Amino acid sequence: MLNWKRFVHRPTVRLPECHAATVVQLPDDSLMCAYCAGAYEKARDVAIYGATLASNAEEWEPRGVFAETPGFSEGNPVLDVDSEQKLWLYYVTMFGDRWDTCQIKYSHYNSVGWKPPMYLQRDWGWMTGCKPTHLADGTILLPLYEESGSAFVMISSDCGRTWESSNLITTEAGVIQPTIAPLANGTLLMFLRTCESSDGTIWQSCSSDKGRTWSEPNRTDLYNPNARIDLTRLASGRLALAFNDAPATRSPLTIALSEDEGATFPIRYDVERENAEFSYPALIQARDGFLHLVYTYRRTHIAHVAFDEAWIIENARPVRNALTIG
Repeated sequence: MLNWKRFVHRPTVRLPECHAATVVQLPDDSLMCAYCAGAYEKARDVAIYGATLASNAEEWEPRGVFAETPGFSEGNPVLDVDSEQKLWLYYVTMFGDRWDTCQIKYSHYNSVGWKPPMYLQRDWGWMTGCKPTHLADGTILLPLYEESGSAFVMISSDCGRTWESSNLITTEAGVIQPTIAPLANGTLLMFLRTCESSDGTIWQSCSSDKGRTWSEPNRTDLYNPNARIDLTRLASGRLALAFNDAPATRSPLTIALSEDEGATFPIRYDVERENAEFSYPALIQARDGFLHLVYTYRRTHIAHVAFDEAWIIENARPVRNALTIG
């Protein structure tokens, strides 16, 4: 079944552009989405806005500003609900004109609203990107990266009260915006966006010690046009990957399924195919089994689609190229 298509955000005169959506299911089964919006990316008026979709509702309801630092641009929001059912927002504030002038902040939500933000770390150039992974023992793995082109994971065993860092994951060309999924044997699989448009592929790394150390990354045969991706383990045991299945353009936007622990992704459905930008997907599976995808739609809208695995399998297109990960 496919539920096609809602818009979380539509452009206004004051907010003509938007980007970098994140989505989470709340304890009451509603969905919450956060995203950046303003005049244009990096503009000093860019703030983080949010919306909610009640269970069985037809339209997203705007929830206003989630985070704003007057005179500075916000970026890359990440929503998460921890094992104590507390809602968190991680994001960056750009204190200059480039991403390497960012610092990571985080805040949690209570009955009144979002609490004043705290700094996760004051290192310049640290960036948020994809959703955290929660392990069975309660450990939180928050994938982060340095704008200079290396990735790492912050690890918390006490619901975000304290954090430790993994090793850095690097390549010659640089990798950023890691996304993580657990495998059946306890290994963690990480996929990474390339930093170079000429590279054109997703990279991967693995961890066998709950995210504290990661292997030397190697190139996959999956395309990446220098754009964010998202990886999710489904209740069925399949892995679902949201990515731009092209080496140099942010279209098509594709959902791909793996039945062999990420070795291949032969089942693919193109959510968007037009010659425009459809990018920065955020993908989750809700408790009812439906997959929810939010993404940048032409830089003017945040779009949302919902579907189940049967829809993807039934409507999958032929794969155009070899997909075995090397």
